[in-house]
Amino acid sequence: MPATTINDLRDTLRPGLDIWEQETERQMESVFAADIDNDGDVEVIACSRDGQVITLSSKEGDYRWKRVLGTSAWVGTAVTRDFSAGGEDTRARIIVGTRNGKVYVLDKDGKNVAKDGTVFPFDKDGRATEQEKAKEAYWYHTERVIRQVYVDAERPSDIIIGSEDRCYALDYKTGEQRWEFLTNGWVRAVCSYDINRDGKAEILIGSADEHLYVLDHQGQLLTKYNMKYPVHTILAMDIDHDGKIEILVGMDGKDLVALMYLENKTTSTRSFAKKWRQQFDKRLLSLCITDINGDGLNEIIASSQDKHIYILDAGGKTIWRHDHKHRVFSMYPYDIDNDGLPELLVGSENNSENNNDVSSQKSRVGEAGRVNQVKEKGGFGTTRRTCARHFG
Repeated sequence: MPATTINDLRDTLRPGLDIWEQETERQMESVFAADIDNDGDVEVIACSRDGQVITLSSKEGDYRWKRVLGTSAWVGTAVTRDFSAGGEDTRARIIVGTRNGKVYVLDKDGKNVAKDGTVFPFDKDGRATEQEKAKEAYWYHTERVIRQVYVDAERPSDIIIGSEDRCYALDYKTGEQRWEFLTNGWVRAVCSYDINRDGKAEILIGSADEHLYVLDHQGQLLTKYNMKYPVHTILAMDIDHDGKIEILVGMDGKDLVALMYLENKTTSTRSFAKKWRQQFDKRLLSLCITDINGDGLNEIIASSQDKHIYILDAGGKTIWRHDHKHRVFSMYPYDIDNDGLPELLVGSENNSENNNDVSSQKSRVGEAGRVNQVKEKGGFGTTRRTCARHFG
């Protein structure tokens, strides 16, 4: 990337407009955005360590609804399908995974939905009116900690779950288990992407056993690759628009590696080639890819254990580093106000007790901890909140 482009991007990032911020009682573990009710407006969904799932207006950051799932375990991951993705199934579902290994499904209004279609309403405090029945209305119970839930927005046929030392696939419509794949360590990251351009998405699994696994859509192992360190984050995309898919892997070795997936159809062999590697002071907690300044080039946004948010170019070179003051556990990029530039939603911690939030920042970088709406706030927001950034 030319120096003039890097300087322009740095100037773009420097203002860091904080659009809104919403405070929560406990640390935010996951944040994302989607039009869950098909009204043309995007909602922000966040989940926290106090067992809550909240939905906010993306424009103002005000509450749409709040749910308390009623379990003793915190909600660590959630995902939904965006109506804008199209497809035959137009039922909006928010799929959440808890620390005690249960997968719950909520409808667009926050009501628990059982596998048989039974819906459980909730009271003004966000608790199901039939609490015991709603608690038992989970779609699946892994009996192990759920680290990540993933749904491919373009092909929402499966719910992919990373739980303890294995990965599961559930039918998106029925919740029935399709397959299970066992590794030799905690599964911390799962991702689905068509990495070989054959029209079928492969499943990528990152494990604490130091391996990256590639499965086909039926859960059969295609190949695995020794990363030398436990894998913490995975993301796949054609980052530099060269027609080839890059697989980003963040590891406990405090580095980020871009890999290329190679197939030799003559010998029926599969392998990986390293494209680049970037070293950090601490391990990375979350990743996202977006064109944050609208110049047609993608940037890689990464949050680190060192409480910084890093912005890299497509070749892995650091363009910008921001001291967020708090660890960011989740990021999600989305053009909330439809102005052609993405906002960055960020879910983070705050060192102060009982102070967490969700916030939204305009098209530069947002943060998480609480949710607030402040414009022209020089620099970045802080605290435990969810924000709009665009940044698993």
